Order: sequence, then structure tokens, then C-alpha cells
Amino acid sequence: FDLIHDAINHRASSPTDDQSEHREDVARIEKALRGNPALVHEREEFTEHTPLHLAAAGFVPGIAEALLRHGADARAVSILI
Repeated sequence: FDLIHDAINHRASSPTDDQSEHREDVARIEKALRGNPALVHEREEFTEHTPLHLAAAGFVPGIAEALLRHGADARAVSILI
């Protein structure tokens, strides 16, 4: 979960048109998900946000698409704060 969170925060804090950097983030996440498929279903402790929620909120479609390819629940509900 931290890898996904960090990649999304990195994208949000330094928006760039550098597609190679974005592809590297997606590739790292894809590799992590292949190694541990359960990552896609993890949730933040207090808000219950999923990695897909974070990707969508961070406007990172490449990461969101990778999460969906690996079985993220597009209908998951979290607590909004």
C-alpha cells in the first residue's frame, strides 16, 4: 500500500509531462501487485480508502488502470473525511 501511496503522492507533488517517469511508477506497482496480489485490496486504517481511491483522487489514471487490471474493486466504499 505504501508503494502505491508514495507513487501517487509523488505524481501529485511534482506533476510533470514526463511519461517515462509515470510508466516507471506503473511498472513498479504492477511488479508489486504480481508479487502480492492482495495489495490491491488493502485499505487505509481510518478512512478505509483503497489504492484505487487514492489513484482516482490523485488523478493518476495509469495507476488506476493497473489496479483495475489486478482486480481492484471499482465499487469499493470508503469513509469520506
